Amino acid sequence: MNINFEPYSYDITKAYERMNKNLSIKPMEIDNILVAIQDNNVDISNGKYDGTVVYINLSFIEQSSVQDNSLFAAYHTCHEELLSIFSDNPDFVDFAGDDDCFYAIFRTSLRPQIDSVLETVGKINSVFSLLNTEFFPEINVILNYRIGVDFNELIVFKDIMKSDNNTFYSRNWFGKALRCAKKMAKLEGREEANIIVSNRIFKNLKEEYQKFFDAFDDYYTSNVVNAKISNWIKSKR
Repeated sequence: MNINFEPYSYDITKAYERMNKNLSIKPMEIDNILVAIQDNNVDISNGKYDGTVVYINLSFIEQSSVQDNSLFAAYHTCHEELLSIFSDNPDFVDFAGDDDCFYAIFRTSLRPQIDSVLETVGKINSVFSLLNTEFFPEINVILNYRIGVDFNELIVFKDIMKSDNNTFYSRNWFGKALRCAKKMAKLEGREEANIIVSNRIFKNLKEEYQKFFDAFDDYYTSNVVNAKISNWIKSKR
């Protein structure tokens, strides 16, 4: 199931080159990959917002011949591509690590903005498929993942920290959308479907996109991908 709409500028050709480079990266070459990445150019004040959370639960299966830095390189590669894809969505607000997982926050007060978040999720699904087929076999790891998506009221508290004349902003997010997206990303069952959305997301999608989903308990599942990226991947094979 493909989404053809391609409104933003995520460049799969450049991403392919970046993935190749990141697979050989060493821990001392970059900062801790699980440190929260804050988009400080977005004007977010303390308070309540209508928002959508995309929560990605990652786990890696390591083969017997895996090298010491392979798991680090795998996490770093996922981190870089997630941040790049999220940043292409104009409603993207924040991105952070949570244990072995990542999540992103989007401001989505209008229904078309929720459609746009699903398009972003389709890009992630396509890129993770590429990593699993083209790159991760080279370092003897397999990526398992599930993406949970929910829309609801969110609460944010922004902290300001200063160090060596530098100012850092840390935003802490709470609310039902984050809790529900995390819960869905960690659900078991329907392993063939990498994406689970809440009923709140499903009923706010346009009908064209609702057709991509199947009911699953109180949620909806799909394995939707981005057509442009998936077609590019096929052309490489």
